[in-house]
Amino acid sequence: MAAHLILIKHAMPVLDAERPAREWRLGSAGEGQARELARDLRARLPFTLVSSEEPKASRTAEIIAAELGIGCRSAAGLEEIDRPALPVVDAAEHERVNWPIFDEPSRAALGRESADDALDRFSAALAGGLEDLDRDAGLVVITHGTVMALFAAAHSPVDPWKLWKRLACCDSLEFELPGFRLVGAASADEVIDLYENHADDWDAHRPRVLFERAWLDRFLALLPADASVLDLGCGAGEPIARYFIDNGHRVCGVDTSPQLVAKCTVRFPEHEWHVGDMRDLSMGKQFDGIVAWDSFFHLPSEDQRGMFEVFDRHAAAGAALLFTSGPEDGEVIGVLEGEPLYHASLCPEEYRELLKGIGFSVASHIGNDPDCEGHTVWLAQRR
Repeated sequence: MAAHLILIKHAMPVLDAERPAREWRLGSAGEGQARELARDLRARLPFTLVSSEEPKASRTAEIIAAELGIGCRSAAGLEEIDRPALPVVDAAEHERVNWPIFDEPSRAALGRESADDALDRFSAALAGGLEDLDRDAGLVVITHGTVMALFAAAHSPVDPWKLWKRLACCDSLEFELPGFRLVGAASADEVIDLYENHADDWDAHRPRVLFERAWLDRFLALLPADASVLDLGCGAGEPIARYFIDNGHRVCGVDTSPQLVAKCTVRFPEHEWHVGDMRDLSMGKQFDGIVAWDSFFHLPSEDQRGMFEVFDRHAAAGAALLFTSGPEDGEVIGVLEGEPLYHASLCPEEYRELLKGIGFSVASHIGNDPDCEGHTVWLAQRR
């Protein structure tokens, strides 16, 4: 069985309202997009390249194969859900027309095929493609947005409708085999967009009950009176920043979402709030405490390593550092408002070495803390 399966939406076709989408072909822009995709895929070799039989998908695969010097083939069953010719309309109208596919998956809402039937047909074709692969190779399939979203939702807790709306031409979804676990489905930049797009819902649903209290109290015990606290990924400021403020400390919060930062500014106008990316943060001052609770772990591994330089330049002598991670090295896909949400983690030994490298010793660490809703938590202090 192959180590991974990558589903990729075909390159941009030339839209033709006179023909059904299954007959559309790539234009010069789409062919250029396919060549760029080939460059991105070079690092994933070796893999078997397969496409649906629709021209826009098979041509995308042919260009990739030529650029990489590998073979490709098309296979029945990997095509898009059957739909008749539809008018070429703006994005909002396109979504409205296609909504019935997802709203009533057992009914053939458009054309002759229901979402359930399309998923069964697509899944069977994928299973056939995986049977003969070398265990050390992967399978890359050039296919279509609707069947990609349906397949991902069948194996992960994502909303196929929201995922379908997000998938653009040449976007990919990767699955770990043999269990089809969705991995790497949202980059750090996409996480930024997710929180901004769902700022109000996230704030409304964020529990105000402090299940984190025990860890926050351990962190506060390491701080002086009237301490300065840097909250990285502060969200809307509740409940964590509020807890620090209520305990008499000064908070400087940073978040990538302008909407969430605006809520902080309204709720706590006497404190400092900034829209910014923690990865390149340079405040020009140091803090008595730094917190990255449920934020730092949305970064890919290499960016997490780089964050220890950020911690270093913002930590005062004796500063406390509190952050959450995963329990072990790897990637996990969660869900935010029905859309895939990326998380990553280094192994515990590497976190310890990185902390040691910037002069911090671990004060406390628990993996999958049962008293903190299963969070893996690190508390360290600068020596």
